[in-house]
Amino acid sequence: MMTAAQIRSQIESVLREVVPHKSVLRATSPAGKKLAHEIFASWTDAVAYLAQESGMTELKARRFGEGWIARVQGSLILHAATGDCRPFERAMNVLADLAKAKSPRDRVS
Repeated sequence: MMTAAQIRSQIESVLREVVPHKSVLRATSPAGKKLAHEIFASWTDAVAYLAQESGMTELKARRFGEGWIARVQGSLILHAATGDCRPFERAMNVLADLAKAKSPRDRVS
């Protein structure tokens, strides 16, 4: 079982991969698409693992991971447009709460 710190480290590692490759991600080349797929697959897997460890079913955890990533990406667009980082902070808090979930009544769904 991964600890919250290990999961956080894995997510931060994935995020570090995105920044250096911004120009590749914009490319429509097969290499750019492959890199984007690998990055988001790793990120989704890490968040889904955390969600499953908190008690979600595998399918629900996968959907949570995909939805959370979409929420983070949307919050980054909002920040770029408005300068408001609160949506991003709320998205990160959801993940932090999930990592802390100890009992079924504490779990995020």
